[in-house]
Amino acid sequence: MNNSLEHVNSITGAVIDVGTNSVKLLVGEICDGVVSPIYETSYQTRLGSSLYSYGKLMPDSIASTCEAINQLVHKARKLSSQFIRIFATSAARDASNSSELQQLVKTETGLDLEIISEEQEAIWAFDGITQNLKPRIPIIVLDVGGGSTQLSVGLAGTRPIFQSLDLGAVRLMHSFPRMHQDEPPGLATMNECIGIVSSILDTSIDLNIKAWINRFRSQSVLFGAGGTASVLASVKNGLKKFDRQLIDSTIISTPELLAMLEQLWTKSLKDRELIVGLPKNKADIIIFGVVIYFSFIKLFQFAELRPSTRGIRFGALLDSVRAFYKNKPINF
Repeated sequence: MNNSLEHVNSITGAVIDVGTNSVKLLVGEICDGVVSPIYETSYQTRLGSSLYSYGKLMPDSIASTCEAINQLVHKARKLSSQFIRIFATSAARDASNSSELQQLVKTETGLDLEIISEEQEAIWAFDGITQNLKPRIPIIVLDVGGGSTQLSVGLAGTRPIFQSLDLGAVRLMHSFPRMHQDEPPGLATMNECIGIVSSILDTSIDLNIKAWINRFRSQSVLFGAGGTASVLASVKNGLKKFDRQLIDSTIISTPELLAMLEQLWTKSLKDRELIVGLPKNKADIIIFGVVIYFSFIKLFQFAELRPSTRGIRFGALLDSVRAFYKNKPINF
């Protein structure tokens, strides 16, 4: 879906992605419909930590998230970004008081915080991953976030069929409140979690999407977007620092994914924090994100998962450049 960006001049822009678990910045150069990253970083603020218990964002989470956004805006400006787009996803969509976060961001940065729709989130993830792929290749993008999971299917270069599922790593973690982090959750609890997620996927995924997957399964490529998939690639490769090229070239077979899943669920939080490639601040929620990927792969009998570092933020940059050239309202 990048044809409208062909033969345009190079432009540097920034997007700040305010998720349920973390706030992430991508500054990139966009030229001929392709994003080349210049700088990336993130802060874990757990904006949605109280959402599934109280239905709203807590003042401390709002404050820490706004502080992170403020720092990222400052960094984007130092890197001479020609536009800065700030958007929020699942937690802000679901919270009853998300306007408080929007107002604080406006006051602190002078910029607007856009709460994007489920449709926009899914399309951006699909566009971001497929930007460098040959047209017409059947693609499935599973973007597991903290509060929701975006499922998009379609041919590269076309508009995908999509669905947003109320299923995310943080949301799922809150379904297991009695889990003791100082003890391994164990395989019995893991299988219980897989059963819950498998049931949700089987009953919730749209019949048209199921039909598309079944039709193109043998030809399609399953990409995993978002932090969980990148962490899986980092763990498989024993990465001590971020390596986009290696992560994007990693293929995780279904048996490998199951072995990693069992390893994670049979370790305590303290022991998971020692795993090379797994950031300590994600050691608690990672087990739930991996369950979602494994349950999807098991349901549709895929042989492998391909993690991708190019997802929603890359798609957001492409869309923002379109808006920039069409003179639509956007933060500068």
